[in-house]
Amino acid sequence: MRLIHLTDPHLTDLSDWRPGLTAGKRWLSWLSWRRKRRFHHQREWLDALIEQLKPFRPDVFAVSGDLCQIGLEQEMIEAADWLKSLRQSAEVMLVPGNHDLFARDSVDAAQRHWSAFFHAQSDSESWPSQFDLGSVSIIGLNSSRPTAPLLASGRLGTQALDTLKQRLDALTNRFRIVMLHHPPLPGLSNRRKGLDDVESLSELLRKHGAELLLHGHLHSNQQHELQLSNGHRLPVFCTASASSSGHGQPASARVFEILPMSEPTEHLRFSVEMKLVGLNAEQKLAVLDHQRWQG
Repeated sequence: MRLIHLTDPHLTDLSDWRPGLTAGKRWLSWLSWRRKRRFHHQREWLDALIEQLKPFRPDVFAVSGDLCQIGLEQEMIEAADWLKSLRQSAEVMLVPGNHDLFARDSVDAAQRHWSAFFHAQSDSESWPSQFDLGSVSIIGLNSSRPTAPLLASGRLGTQALDTLKQRLDALTNRFRIVMLHHPPLPGLSNRRKGLDDVESLSELLRKHGAELLLHGHLHSNQQHELQLSNGHRLPVFCTASASSSGHGQPASARVFEILPMSEPTEHLRFSVEMKLVGLNAEQKLAVLDHQRWQG
C-alpha cells in the first residue's frame, strides 16, 4: 500500500462572505483569515503540491482535517469539489478538523457533503471509521467538536475510545494506522489547542498497540513515538500544512510505502518506507526526510 498523508490545507475562500450579527465566534476567525491566514495558506501552493505528488501513484490519500476556515456550508461544498478531484487519483480517507466542525451547524453540513470520504456510517456516533486495503487498515478518529470562542481543542469521548480499543484488538494481524486531527500524545500542544482526553488515548494505544499514528493541527513537520507495553515503539507523525506558502514550514506531505515482509516473524511483519516531501521557494518538490523501518 502506498499512502500519502495530507493535512490542514485550509483551502476555502471567504472573499465573498461577510460576518453578520449572528456570526458569533466566526467574527474572530474571519478577522484572523483576513489579516493573516489567507496569506499563509494559498491554493496555488496546494495545487502545486498535489500535482507533483501524482507520480507517486498512491493507493489512498489520508487527509487529517482543516479543509475549511470557519465551517460554513459553502466551504464544505468547495472542499467537496477538491476531495472529488483528489479521488480521481486515489481513494480518499478523511477525518475532520476543528476549523471544519467549527460551529453547531457545521456538523450536519460536513455529514451531508463529506460522508463519502469519512468511510463511516450516516450518524455521528459511527466514529471511529475504517478503511481497509490489502493488509492495511486505517482507523479514523473524529477529535473535533464545536468549541467556545478562542478554543481549538478536541475530544474523542468514551464511546469512541471503547470502539477504538475493540477495533485495535480485532485487527492485530493487520498493519493498523490511526489518524486524527489533534495531537495524540501529551505535551504536543497547549490546553487551548489540545485533545481533552489525550491521556486516555495515549494509554489506550500504549496497551493495545498500532503500527502508525498520523495527525495534523500543528502546521509543522514533527516526529514522535509512543513506547508500547509490548516493548515496541509506535511512530507518530505530524505533517505541515499542505497549502503553506512558505511562512514557517513548507507545504508538505508524507508518502508511506507499506509492504508485508517476505519472511515475517512474530514481531516483524511489515516493512515501511517514509518520505517527507515539501515545496521549495520555486514550488518544486524536494525530499526533506527519508526513513525505513520494520514493524
